[in-house]
Amino acid sequence: MSKDLRNDKRINFLETNHVAYAQIVPLKTDASSRKYFRIVLKTGDTLVLADDELKKNKLPEFANLALFLKEKGVRVPEVYA
Repeated sequence: MSKDLRNDKRINFLETNHVAYAQIVPLKTDASSRKYFRIVLKTGDTLVLADDELKKNKLPEFANLALFLKEKGVRVPEVYA
């Protein structure tokens, strides 16, 4: 998939989920297939978006694990979608 098309998909994801963003800033990558972006909101707050184009890192499982840990009282990042 082209870089521009992938970026369009990230923007579509944010807009579909009503995220009022002002800027998308790429973050350093690691050895995984995930790419991370700092989403600067119009309020000045920030979020981190994890994008796994190849779907190798099982993001739904990550979200479920985060919810499980949160329910057990462990501090974990909030997962929105």
